[in-house]
Amino acid sequence: MLPYQCRTGIRDSRAAFALLELLVAAAVIALIAALVLPAVNQSKNQVRASKCIDNSRLVGAAFKSYADNHRGQFVPFKQLQTAPKDAAVRVGEGTFTYWPDLLREFAGHSGIWHCPGCRNDRSGNFGIAYNQLLGAEQSDNGKCVQSESDLAKPARTVVFADADRIANTQDAPDQWRPMAATTQSPEDRLQFEIPTSATWDKPGARRAWNRHLGRATVVFADQHVDVLPVSQLGFQKQADASVRLWDSQ
Repeated sequence: MLPYQCRTGIRDSRAAFALLELLVAAAVIALIAALVLPAVNQSKNQVRASKCIDNSRLVGAAFKSYADNHRGQFVPFKQLQTAPKDAAVRVGEGTFTYWPDLLREFAGHSGIWHCPGCRNDRSGNFGIAYNQLLGAEQSDNGKCVQSESDLAKPARTVVFADADRIANTQDAPDQWRPMAATTQSPEDRLQFEIPTSATWDKPGARRAWNRHLGRATVVFADQHVDVLPVSQLGFQKQADASVRLWDSQ
């Protein structure tokens, strides 16, 4: 073999070896990414869940402070008074002031209403919703729910929870998923509906749902916070009163 041919063969072998090395390195990187990325995403989700728990504790504290300063009365869902210019929630012409702005003097900062796991859309990242039972004029048994004394078991009555407009309302609670996009008003996530609601069965109904790691962050009327699957809150329409954590029983 001529020297030139030998040198050419060596260069070809080196090029082939370099390409093989590159392919092996790419495969190793892809494998590492496949192993690491899920862990990174899990870690991010855990951070969001922890932030939501912290926010919910502050919401619960503001809720309790409001009641303490209003003769035990719960904050209404909305009140007929002009919303402040820097309102956290402004709907339409701002005729009503909603519960986040009614609680703001007791809240410390406005960021506690925002759920870190929410989509950034017209609803302003609101995700911690108020129980419709407390915002309604009457409960399902005709009794007004305006204060803790109206609740049989405050420690077992959810007043705030992760919520959104649900697309698959006919499925089991732990399978509920939000609609692809929320295009309505900020009210979409400010209040969650209860099974006695007239629109409960309709697609797009506002419901509590498992936003964080298969769990919903919830605040009870006695101010304590928990993280539970929605299925344990008794939202099934035929649920016995003993397992319904959304009503006044």
